[in-house]
Amino acid sequence: MPPIALSLIVLLGTAAATVLGFGLQPRLGSGAPAKGTREGVRIAMGLMTTFTAIVLGMVTASAKDTYDQAAAVITGMSVDFLTLDRQLDGYGPEAAEARAELKTCLSRMAERLRLGELYFEGNKEAVEVGTSVERMWSSVQSLTPSNGRQEELRDQALSIISGRVKFGPGNIEQQRWAFAVKPASVPGVFLVVVVSWLLLEFFALGLFCPRETAVFVAIGLAAVVVSSSMFLILELEDPVTGLMRVPLESLDLARDLIGR
Repeated sequence: MPPIALSLIVLLGTAAATVLGFGLQPRLGSGAPAKGTREGVRIAMGLMTTFTAIVLGMVTASAKDTYDQAAAVITGMSVDFLTLDRQLDGYGPEAAEARAELKTCLSRMAERLRLGELYFEGNKEAVEVGTSVERMWSSVQSLTPSNGRQEELRDQALSIISGRVKFGPGNIEQQRWAFAVKPASVPGVFLVVVVSWLLLEFFALGLFCPRETAVFVAIGLAAVVVSSSMFLILELEDPVTGLMRVPLESLDLARDLIGR
C-alpha cells in the first residue's frame, strides 16, 4: 500500500474513532466522573499512549537506519568510482578504454537509481549494470604494465573494484546489486496492530474528553501528527522509489569528473 494512502486511512480512521467516542459519550451518564474513575482513565490512556509511542519510535529509528544505509552506499560508491578513475588516470593513456567503461557503468547505475523502477523479478537493469562492471573489471585486468608504477596502479584499481580497498559499504562488484532487491517492508500484521492501537486511543479521547473547541483542535492536530508519522516511516523504508529518495548528486558529480 502506498504510504500516502495508509496515512490518509489513519487520518480518517482516527477522526471517525474520535467522532464515535464523542457520540457515545452521553451513554456514560451525566455529571462529573468520580476521582477514582478519572485516575483509572488517566492510567489506562497513559499506558496506551506510552506503548504506542515506544513502538512507533523503534520503527522510525529502524526506517531511518535503512535510509542512512542507502545514502552511505551512494556516497561510498561515488568515492570508490572517483578513486578508481584517479588510479587509471595515473596509469596513462593505455587505460582510456577502462576509464570510459568506468563512466558508462556509473552512468547506468545513476540512471537506474533515478528511474526508481528497480524492484521486480528478473531485474534487467541490474543485469546490464552487472555486465558493465564485469567489462570494466576485464578492461582493467587486461592492462599490461610496462613498469612497476603501472603495475602498482593496476593492482590498486583491481583492489578497489573487488573491495580490498573501499570507502563505502560493500564494493563496486557488490554495489551494483545494492538496490536490485527490494528491502523488507513493515509487516502488514504489524501495521494493522499499530493502527488499531491508534484508533482505540482516539476513540478513548472522544469518549472521555469534554466537547470543547480547544479539545477538537488538539485532537485534530494529534491525528495529523500520527498519520504523517506513519507516512514518514513507510517513506524512509523505501529510499529509492519513494517520495523521499536518497540524493544522487554525488553520483552525478562523480560521473562528470570521471575522464577529466
